[in-house]
Amino acid sequence: GVEVKCGQRLDRSELARLEQEYDAVIVGIGFGRAMKLSAEGEQLSGVEQGLDFLARINKEPVAIEGNVMVIGGGNTAIDCARSALRCGADSVSLAYRRGLDEMPAIVAEIEEALGEGVRIMPHRQPIAFSGENSVMGVMLAEVEPGPPDETGRCRPIVTNRTSNQACDKVLLALGQNTGIDILPEAWQLRDGRAWQDAHPLSVWFAGDCATGEGTVTHAIGNGRRIARALLASLNGEEPVTKQAADGSVTNPSHVRFSHFTVVPAYRDRHLRVASSLDNFEELNLGLTGPEEADRCFSCGHCTQCDTCLMYCPDGIIQRMGGNYLVLEDYCKGCGMCVAECPRYAMEMTEKNQYGMQA
Repeated sequence: GVEVKCGQRLDRSELARLEQEYDAVIVGIGFGRAMKLSAEGEQLSGVEQGLDFLARINKEPVAIEGNVMVIGGGNTAIDCARSALRCGADSVSLAYRRGLDEMPAIVAEIEEALGEGVRIMPHRQPIAFSGENSVMGVMLAEVEPGPPDETGRCRPIVTNRTSNQACDKVLLALGQNTGIDILPEAWQLRDGRAWQDAHPLSVWFAGDCATGEGTVTHAIGNGRRIARALLASLNGEEPVTKQAADGSVTNPSHVRFSHFTVVPAYRDRHLRVASSLDNFEELNLGLTGPEEADRCFSCGHCTQCDTCLMYCPDGIIQRMGGNYLVLEDYCKGCGMCVAECPRYAMEMTEKNQYGMQA
């Protein structure tokens, strides 16, 4: 029953019109335009947006010669660096303005890139590109960590200490803008919903254009929360767009690790680097079997291990089929069952003024 309209362009006036036409609107347009450096020489031939480069190699074979410089520290930057090697680059360097441990890219991807020969240059910021008609070099400035910004990370401070790095191609992977620039002038975005002054509108934003988290998993989760919030709003209920922070999620402090045998993590299998840099075959072959799943603690879930039953000093916990029965009239609320549960599958809550309930 979903009606799909293709070839439609969404801008400020169209969004305002849709808000008038429909009871509710969800905008899920993803990230917007790729960011630029606005540095001297950025217009030179050979300086390319990393996303455009990745799109090209997905469509047709691309050949690269010489030295490649990648600017950025996220997953796109790592993808560009590793792909450039597979396209024939003699060497690939990656400049990032923060430290190696602050790179937002997946750690395993960083390690694989280093293993393939990618040179990562942390605390470096490009400030200019040089060359006649095509790029021949990049000027890198050293970056020092400054005071924390709104995210809690140290704000990069570009110094006057510079060095020149020869290169034949530059791939920019600086991130993307969100799609908030399609909001009409008088609208604001708060917790995924459009507002006009103090009046909430029935226009919602979901996924990367609202959160900027940048993964499919986050986008799907946020889309579901926004859909529930929208339906609640249409039903006259108070919409909730954020996950509850009531402490109900099991965390490592709840798990009694002494109850478990230490088993090292199983390692993924990989192709040999020497046989993988001239092709785009999957390098990570994954696990050999399901053994890694056996290391799961089943946090927050009862596995009928009988620990609570054994540790109850008064024997008022009994097995009832596949469940446990707590004889509440005889429970003195000592909390031993909860304290000894290896997986935090039990909790002590206040029942009334006369006792506790597990």
